[in-house]
Amino acid sequence: MKLSILAAQYFYQHRKLSLPGIGVFFLDDAVTIPDMTDKNFRDFLQYIQFKQSPVLKPDEAFIDFIRTHTGKIKPLAESDLESYVGDGKLLLNIGKPFHIEGIGTLMKNRNGIFEFTPGE
Repeated sequence: MKLSILAAQYFYQHRKLSLPGIGVFFLDDAVTIPDMTDKNFRDFLQYIQFKQSPVLKPDEAFIDFIRTHTGKIKPLAESDLESYVGDGKLLLNIGKPFHIEGIGTLMKNRNGIFEFTPGE
């Protein structure tokens, strides 16, 4: 299973996703998450927020989530996440968008600030 899809699943279950070197995606507890097949799901995506912050290491719960859903041992799950985030940072550094399926897209502006656009 693609790590991008796992990231979205984890995000919707825990309402928070921290990616090292990138930042934190979060969803307010007051927002009800509709079913993905619901016609209002696109409107819901606008409630996803992003904060660029210095996340130093991956969230252990997310590593366990990856490990559980892929059947990989912890070091391989950590390596997969590190590779995924590394590829994302590389895209951002060369001016390309980093799309996270089911969450949204990040772009890096000229000042080095990540701009987030929620969406599928």
